[in-house]
Amino acid sequence: RNGGLPVLSMDGTRLCHIFMRSNDCPSPQCQFSHCEKAKRPVCPNFAALGHCKFADTCWYPHPISNANPKVNMCIQVYHE
Repeated sequence: RNGGLPVLSMDGTRLCHIFMRSNDCPSPQCQFSHCEKAKRPVCPNFAALGHCKFADTCWYPHPISNANPKVNMCIQVYHE
């Protein structure tokens, strides 16, 4: 993906970017993996940050369990 996420691999075989985009691949001799979105690796951005700029158009799944990542925040209070 130009300017986006890289094409990941599944079981050592790169995922077919044509299949990922259209859920169809015109080449019967394609050497790349054709798996449904739910079986692909989790979106790296979503896994790390809890969101992804591609939202529903992302090639990778965004599991519900990662939707609300834990926030690490520190608040300092000053007393005068």
